[in-house]
Amino acid sequence: MPVFDLDAPRRFFLTVRGRTVPAAPVLEQVLTREPGSDDAAYFRDKLGSEWSFTGDDFALLYALENSKDRCEEIGIRMEVPLVASGFATVYRGVFTCTEVSWDLDRCTATVSPTADDGYRLLLEAWEKEVNLLSAPGFNGTGAALQTITANIRNLVGSSDPLQQTGFKVAFKRTDDTAVNDELGVDGWAEFLRNKSYISAPLTGGPVTASGTRDHTVILFRYELHNVALTLEPLSGEYIVPDKSAAGWQFFNRDDSVSPPVASYVKTPEISGFKPYLIGTYNDWKHFGNGSRPKYGNDLLLLPCGQKPSDYQFSNSDYLEVTGPEGAHNGSQLGDSCWPCLNTRRVTTQPNCTSLWWRFGAFRFTRCLPLVDALHHVLQQTAPQLTPPSPAQLSTFLVSALNPATGASGIYNEVPRLCVAAGSDVKRYGASEPATRLLISAKTFVQDLCTLYDLRWDLDPGTGWFRLEHRSFFEARSANTLDLTAYPNATLPGRYKGRTQVLPAREQLAISAALSEEPATGLSFAAAEWVYDGACVNQREGQNRSVRSVSRLTGDVAGMVLSGNALPDEAVVLLASLPSGELYEGNRKVSASELLRRYHRHGRARPQAVFGPTGALFDMASVRPGREQDACTVPRREGLSGLDATARLVTNLSAQAELGKATWDLSTGKVTVVPLLPALASTAEGPLPAERQFNDSFSDQFA
Repeated sequence: MPVFDLDAPRRFFLTVRGRTVPAAPVLEQVLTREPGSDDAAYFRDKLGSEWSFTGDDFALLYALENSKDRCEEIGIRMEVPLVASGFATVYRGVFTCTEVSWDLDRCTATVSPTADDGYRLLLEAWEKEVNLLSAPGFNGTGAALQTITANIRNLVGSSDPLQQTGFKVAFKRTDDTAVNDELGVDGWAEFLRNKSYISAPLTGGPVTASGTRDHTVILFRYELHNVALTLEPLSGEYIVPDKSAAGWQFFNRDDSVSPPVASYVKTPEISGFKPYLIGTYNDWKHFGNGSRPKYGNDLLLLPCGQKPSDYQFSNSDYLEVTGPEGAHNGSQLGDSCWPCLNTRRVTTQPNCTSLWWRFGAFRFTRCLPLVDALHHVLQQTAPQLTPPSPAQLSTFLVSALNPATGASGIYNEVPRLCVAAGSDVKRYGASEPATRLLISAKTFVQDLCTLYDLRWDLDPGTGWFRLEHRSFFEARSANTLDLTAYPNATLPGRYKGRTQVLPAREQLAISAALSEEPATGLSFAAAEWVYDGACVNQREGQNRSVRSVSRLTGDVAGMVLSGNALPDEAVVLLASLPSGELYEGNRKVSASELLRRYHRHGRARPQAVFGPTGALFDMASVRPGREQDACTVPRREGLSGLDATARLVTNLSAQAELGKATWDLSTGKVTVVPLLPALASTAEGPLPAERQFNDSFSDQFA
């Protein structure tokens, strides 16, 4: 580490229009090193609060102020002499004339410069919006787009979406005389209307042209069954959970089971969906002569009891609207075709059929690897800080062994993560995909950090942007500064609890998500850790910390099934198997799975209850729970070695972390704020001595 000669004068320089000249500013020569944002794993320096320039410095700056070059950046630099020889730069900053306060009476220019480092280059362009869909791959160059497939059973976590438990796509038959009384009631929406002509036969002769129209209307809705009611501790009553935020409407409850359960309904909001309209029998996809299907293979009209596989289609691609496998939903009751649908062509001749809807198979054809998408956004934001290869951005995003969970192979989904435009996922069959999706590096990085508990910095070795899991930064080799080794150190014995960073609940919330599986506790929208006891902040209004994700989401099911309720501007994260099939319905990118698997480091307490299930989990590490009063030591090395990895030894702890540091160059003293580990004693606390009510009382210590 460099050793500074603080008895020798420091040097200051101004750089104006490319030329560097000595300067003599007046300032408080205190260098402050503070941490970056919540997601950052770095510290930045600030020198003094304000710099004042007089004399020749003022004349130079004021002349620039009154020239056509007044908006050019001005550089400043401070150098400190070394004991060995030469000088070392301890601070670089920039400002412009527009940021200066001018006192023409006293000929003084005063300004608070901005630190001139790699972080400035990034942060000043941090909110610049970039078209994600202009990335190589989307425009036919660079990394190839991937196709990811899914089916409805995979998305909703059910072997059969028509089963009577969990999520269900329900259908029912009505007719056009009653449909207006049913639409919008209890979630029912129009699925299909049949207006085909039904002929009447002549007695003993050929079919006549006279007859009637079919009046069949089929409705559909989503249903959610067997949702456990919540027990209210004070009253002992079971309360129906409110699921209106996800669009679910309470339908009924069943108190015959313990605990009681509720059912909910929801109107389908499929992006771009228009009810099917059958105007003639040959609009159906049937397998008789003359079929000219209006909707291609989207609707299959098969003989009652037959399946798509009987005609070389995949059963998993279709839902049965009517018939034996349709749980009697949509059937025409009370006629000879029950439980199938009577799509007769002649009034006296039943035509018993099963109707199948191709809403089981989905192909998302415009998916770009996440690491390539992130590399593109950063390259368009701060090219000089972006590594040449996407793989150099992050070990976490590309490693075969997941550094956070230890998973590998197909169980480590992160290297296979892809992104797609929300509109392309919602309208997966559209002939014209999205071409514009704006997002800033700030939003992209912050959302990724929030989802996976990542942190970022500029790699000290390369100067490139780096994004890694919190565990990576915890494991980095640290510089240790033993404050107790300094003979003239000021080490107070005072500390306080960091209640502001120790909430009783820590929640992960994803805005563009609504799907859930109540039976398993899985939620794409939100999940939380709950910490027990008074060692965390239980105070009202302070007891919950919420980290929100604004644009990224893993809720593919929500996008497909309820697309109108979610924004086109969402960026969908998809986790696939090597085969290209969506992995476990994308559950790995749900809020509950992300919290459980990735948010186990730097928590408030060593153990937490997983909110969705009530299970108790051990945390991998905890954040410092106490803050010691500032400690001061004389240190000729200044702030060298005091960075985000530094560990401090104080009179109160041998494992303190650095909260903040300042270096007063006029005295040579370094002041640090140590963050101490939470106390972890297992000994029982003392009980106060018993006293009688009428004992004499003294408020003095014995």
